Amino acid sequence: MSTLILDHGTHADIVNRALAPYQVAYDDDEQALVIGDGTPGGAKSIGVPALAFNEQAGASYTVQASDENKVIGMTDAAANQVVLNAGVMQGTVEFGIAQLGTGATTVVAGSGVTISSIGTLQCKGQYAMMGLVQMSQDNWLLIGNMN
Repeated sequence: MSTLILDHGTHADIVNRALAPYQVAYDDDEQALVIGDGTPGGAKSIGVPALAFNEQAGASYTVQASDENKVIGMTDAAANQVVLNAGVMQGTVEFGIAQLGTGATTVVAGSGVTISSIGTLQCKGQYAMMGLVQMSQDNWLLIGNMN
């Protein structure tokens, strides 16, 4: 049986010291959890930065560049959509969409945008969350709890 050791420090501190195997630390600079492998510089990130919510009420919301690394929370009781237009974000970025209300939330690809998904572009239900990861300019991968 192992013991879980929690620690924290700056990014430089965590990267430069040897965290014991399976020792978990919080990187204060990167705002992420890391896990050690016993070697200096061997810590690997196991978390993502804390995400801020951008709650939206209404039938439609168009994604903005400022939504990068945020969760767009759709709160409407009626069906609603999140529109992703071409060129809105640059580089490899990601953001989330959560259906917080009872109305079905659907992602809509604007002109020139391709969204690839194993399922539909609609959240599975209230409190379901999906994530969009940009694979290349205007080409996105939709993951998560979709129909």
